[in-house]
Amino acid sequence: MKNRTFKVIILAVIAVIALLILSSCGNRSVGIDPYQTFQKAYINLGGEWKMVSVQNWRDYEGDVVQIVSNGVPYVTSYVNVVLIGK
Repeated sequence: MKNRTFKVIILAVIAVIALLILSSCGNRSVGIDPYQTFQKAYINLGGEWKMVSVQNWRDYEGDVVQIVSNGVPYVTSYVNVVLIGK
């Protein structure tokens, strides 16, 4: 009986730890806050850096970002973008 109770407790502890680990995967405080506003951005377009004003932007899963400037959407990696807040 004690052996079975011990196994149930261990299983419950493992389940709680797994839930904590999986729920922390969506923590956005580590990366860029999707609610921040940016006025300008530098975008690398084929080796040439272009400064654009940001109408809106969207953070996609992974390292993909979409920046809309003057109605033109730019979809690229964060490696190719510098977002400027002020």
